[in-house]
Amino acid sequence: MNRSGWAGAGTLALLKQWTRDVRRHERIIRAVWWRDPLGRTLSLRRGALEERLRLCIAELGKRYQGVLYEILERAGVSQEQRTVSQIKVWQETQAQVRRDPIPWRVPGLLWAGCTSLGFREGALPERLKLKLMLRAFVEEIPDSPERKELLRLAYSCQGEGFQDLDPDEQALERVSLTYPQLHHQLSLGSLRVADWFNGALSPAGVADMAAPYADFDDWLFETEETPGENHVA
Repeated sequence: MNRSGWAGAGTLALLKQWTRDVRRHERIIRAVWWRDPLGRTLSLRRGALEERLRLCIAELGKRYQGVLYEILERAGVSQEQRTVSQIKVWQETQAQVRRDPIPWRVPGLLWAGCTSLGFREGALPERLKLKLMLRAFVEEIPDSPERKELLRLAYSCQGEGFQDLDPDEQALERVSLTYPQLHHQLSLGSLRVADWFNGALSPAGVADMAAPYADFDDWLFETEETPGENHVA
């Protein structure tokens, strides 16, 4: 897949492709050639595979940049350190993916990478974890102006950097038109939803959600701490 192909693929598909390619790359670099003739053949494609891995991780970095920036901002990381901190998060995530290349674990690894930076206990609200996990499902919604606006307002349009856009009531009403489809996508993947959401959302939790799906507004756009809000370390 070329650069334009990565840009047009859904985030779920990118995560699956990335972990498949990591698995293949690990097999190549660890192969014992005289015992694995197929590995020898694959080694001839190592350069192309490594370029594909580079393009894929670059695109994923763009997709998650906005929400990671928001998490780091909320945790009190200075603006000057947020880029460096994001690099550290991705380095830790890539190292873990090398050990266990399972696509549905990647969002949880990103969250773990953020929390490993030494934030004070309770610094991050649970809703930011849910927002991070939801990012993989947004492109599963059919393309529409409302989906584009959802990406722009909630995720800074695929990683242009977090912007405190504070959407007005009309904007929230427009993007809420995507919520039934977003809920449908979560329902389709309900058997794996606990894995994709790193335990923050369960199949039962998805089943209990009902129109107008106000939970999505809370997870995606709530920026002020409210009384009784759940936090995670």
